[in-house]
Amino acid sequence: MSRPTTRLTLPLAVLAAIAVSHCGDGRPTGPDGQEQLTPPAPQFAISDATHGGGNAHFFWLPPMVGDPGSFNGAFDGTQSPVVHICDLADCATMQVAEYTTTSGPGSETVRVVPSDEHYIVNWDTDESAVASGATYRISVLVAGTELGFTDVEFGASGREARDLTTNETIGLKDGRTLPIKFRIEEGAVFVIPVSEDVVTVEALEGTVTLELPPGALGEETGITVEAVEPTGDAVVAVEFGPEGLQFAVPVPVTIGYDPLTLPPGLTEDDLAFVLLDENDGRFKIGPGGVRDEVANTVTAPLHHFSTGGAGPAELAIFCPDGNPDTFETLPEALDAVIDGGTVEVCDGTHTVEDVAVSRPVTIRPEPGATPTLTTLVASRTLVIGGYASGTVLIEGLTIAMTSPQATGFFPYAIRAQDPYDQLVIRNVTFNTAPASWGALRALATSVPGGGVTLDGVTAMGGARGANVTDSRLDITNNSHLSGFSRRAVQIARSTSPGRIENSTFAACGSTHCIGVFNSSVDIVSNTFDGSLNIGINSTVLIDDNDISGCGPNFCVFGGGTGTFLTVTNNRIDASGADPAILLGAPADGGLIENNVITGLLGTFVFVEPGTGPTTVQGNTCSPSGCSVLP
Repeated sequence: MSRPTTRLTLPLAVLAAIAVSHCGDGRPTGPDGQEQLTPPAPQFAISDATHGGGNAHFFWLPPMVGDPGSFNGAFDGTQSPVVHICDLADCATMQVAEYTTTSGPGSETVRVVPSDEHYIVNWDTDESAVASGATYRISVLVAGTELGFTDVEFGASGREARDLTTNETIGLKDGRTLPIKFRIEEGAVFVIPVSEDVVTVEALEGTVTLELPPGALGEETGITVEAVEPTGDAVVAVEFGPEGLQFAVPVPVTIGYDPLTLPPGLTEDDLAFVLLDENDGRFKIGPGGVRDEVANTVTAPLHHFSTGGAGPAELAIFCPDGNPDTFETLPEALDAVIDGGTVEVCDGTHTVEDVAVSRPVTIRPEPGATPTLTTLVASRTLVIGGYASGTVLIEGLTIAMTSPQATGFFPYAIRAQDPYDQLVIRNVTFNTAPASWGALRALATSVPGGGVTLDGVTAMGGARGANVTDSRLDITNNSHLSGFSRRAVQIARSTSPGRIENSTFAACGSTHCIGVFNSSVDIVSNTFDGSLNIGINSTVLIDDNDISGCGPNFCVFGGGTGTFLTVTNNRIDASGADPAILLGAPADGGLIENNVITGLLGTFVFVEPGTGPTTVQGNTCSPSGCSVLP
């Protein structure tokens, strides 16, 4: 049996201009004319529809302030407001007076005057023993929610007060009574009773709906719903109050939007219910949101009040910590964002296995966080593929593989597979298990120009750092790859020229630091602790590198049909290597020029018979000469 529904309606709020005033800032000087340092003067405030960007349907009235001139809606004489007065020196503990519709000092109460469309209470200051020069805050609340406030100070004569924000003088009746007048309109506040029924709130001419289930609130509560100017990328923004109000059970909230007013380049498919994070001022997607393109609405379950709205689904937070505003799993967060959106990862270590990334998105840490994605079984962390254009950017994370390689299975931390366009891995640290296959496996992509960029990456452990086939690989920006049992980088059948530059390769393993086959690559300005192996059908430039740790064989090898090797301007420590550079038949030839070779005790360059024309010139070798064989 369904529960009955209580339905109440609020009209459209009118946005109020923000105007905050504060007292003067005159600076006294000493006898020498120098400015004296004094504590900053206190700042005072007033909040209503015409002052301070307050509630659009609450007005202070004369004599508290000047005549507002006009109003925003119909008068609401059905509320039960409370007028609270405190000493601004410590409002939390220094209550001066409180008036309700049934009680107050000296038997005075808050009264409604329907004919004049206002509420009034007369504050007898003698009852409160106010002090000259002290500041008092007068607030109006309904069901515990503040609608507005103003700060006043009493003069020395005791016959008048002054509004400290507007500087308007308030005459006291009979020298001691301050008439407090205010107007509450329909839409200023909605009082939610403790009910066993669903309470439905329709606000802003029906463009906002809240469905409060039984038990959502433990006591009668006044809530506010006001349209505010959108910030960031939001197209509609609604401020729900009191800010931070917590619900015992989720409250579905629906916000409407006008598809005809969306900015250029934004479609309904891009929209989601977004919630403003008060800590960093950004709108974020929360779990459970839905979009209705027929009704032109977005809906999400709210667990607390903040500013919500309709906006592009650009930012989601993956944080498996039970926070209802974040996504418990990475796949859920990835599904929530649009193409080009971002998933941020909160601090901590999170288990992530075989997560498919099939659209161009960014995965990065939350600001200030240093998260780790870990894989506990013999599987991959991320599997990239399924998008024909755009970029997947993974940046700022640590990715750890703690399990050994399974028999017959080849787990790399990240696997790219057809189709994919650009995969950029930036400032990521890979810690892969020694028995795993390593950091990156990029398979063939059918997207012209598609490929992988390692930018500022640190990778340690496993068989290979990066293994790329039928794709393009760039390694840039001081990447550091080390500690691999086979080789740091293997490139085969690259679909377009790649570039490896300004990076470090150490402890490269039993074979080589770099293995290139059927590919074109520029290898420029790097440091290698290990040899370079250039195989069949490859055109490779090796320029301005520091190469050492070559082992007993060679520092640079180039060989096989179609291979042309250019080795120029390098600094090579050939200790233990013989020869330092080997061109194996039937290579197409090469250019070996202007290199500085140290530690050379054997042959500098050995060119096997059958190799094409090779130019060797301008090199410097020590302690032996730059011998070339045959």
